[in-house]
Amino acid sequence: MTEQSVVDGKHAPDKPGTPTFYEWAGGDEALGRLAEVFYGHVLKDPLLVPLFADMDKDHPKHVAKWLAEVFGGPTATPPSAEATRTWRACTSAEASPRRSAAAG
Repeated sequence: MTEQSVVDGKHAPDKPGTPTFYEWAGGDEALGRLAEVFYGHVLKDPLLVPLFADMDKDHPKHVAKWLAEVFGGPTATPPSAEATRTWRACTSAEASPRRSAAAG
């Protein structure tokens, strides 16, 4: 097995065969369920429902696709700009105190 990029949705780059968070979480099906359940709760919360009252019915599906992309799953072609920004922010030294300490 060859080493793969995290963003190709196959394996984490540090150790060949190490699953991505996308794989570990259960892939598209699990992330789809997560988004559906999450937004189901949001729409029942009296504090949050006004913010999401006009939410498109497909919003949870879009969020699940975005999560999949950010967590190392299949990417849109080309990868979405939002997923790329999020991935870079999450993997930068500034995003993690532990990484900042190790780098400095």
